Amino acid sequence: MTKLITASEIRARKGLSNNLNVDKELNPHIDEAQDFDLKPWIGVSFYLDLIDKFESSSTDADFLALMNGGVYTYDGYNYENPGIKNVLIYLSYARYSALSNAQNTPTGFVQKTNQYSEPISNAQLTRIIKQNQSGANTLQQRVEDFLNRNESKYPLWKNCNKGNRKKSVRIKKIG
Repeated sequence: MTKLITASEIRARKGLSNNLNVDKELNPHIDEAQDFDLKPWIGVSFYLDLIDKFESSSTDADFLALMNGGVYTYDGYNYENPGIKNVLIYLSYARYSALSNAQNTPTGFVQKTNQYSEPISNAQLTRIIKQNQSGANTLQQRVEDFLNRNESKYPLWKNCNKGNRKKSVRIKKIG
């Protein structure tokens, strides 16, 4: 599967060990973030179009603005589009974090320790995962705003079935 982001792009934004086996420990999470999170959000046709442009090293300004983000003007105001790559960084890192302290062995998952370190608690790990998912959701909403404000430049976004996109629930008040 073509990866829209690399380990070095994740490493630039998030703390990743230099000893990480990228092929085994990170790339599967990038694939999952693209397949399970990005593709349902933007639609299959738009996703495949992004992959085609990415594989051909497109220099199309609209494609690069969508992927890499940047500042744009809408109705006389400047806004920041974080870009799809940044959304994928947060989604991939959240997926990676969920299994980063577990090793799969023939007898099941284990947590390795040594005399110089202690694993974090499940609550701390859950907080890290949720923080990254929340960050991804925030960035995703800003990319979606960018796409909605520039629908004419992204016809596959405009024409995709918006009813099938993932929706998030926001609780404003309890009680």
